[in-house]
Amino acid sequence: MTVATPTLSNAGKSYGQLSSCFIDTVDDSLDGIYLNNWDIARLSKDGGGIGIYYGKVRALGSDIKKFKGNSSGVVPWIRLLNDTAVSVDQLGQRQGAVAIYLDVFHKDIMNGF
Repeated sequence: MTVATPTLSNAGKSYGQLSSCFIDTVDDSLDGIYLNNWDIARLSKDGGGIGIYYGKVRALGSDIKKFKGNSSGVVPWIRLLNDTAVSVDQLGQRQGAVAIYLDVFHKDIMNGF
């Protein structure tokens, strides 16, 4: 038996994560999306693996407040998150990666993005 890679890589250091994985949910707001992206960058920088639930983010063409059909859906936000994960190296040990979770009945899945 052995411990997880982040524990092996970061134990005894004054920085870095000791846990392998972190999970989070993104709120359906601009603040929620960008705060989550910031959190992901920080966790990834310190060597954490990440899983994100995007099911709360409204689908492509959904209304935003009183504006009809203006939502860009989840895909552009997931691309931003991917770019963040690729850009933030995990302490030189490996590239960042994020698992995105979305309900099969989310409108962006039902409509094929």
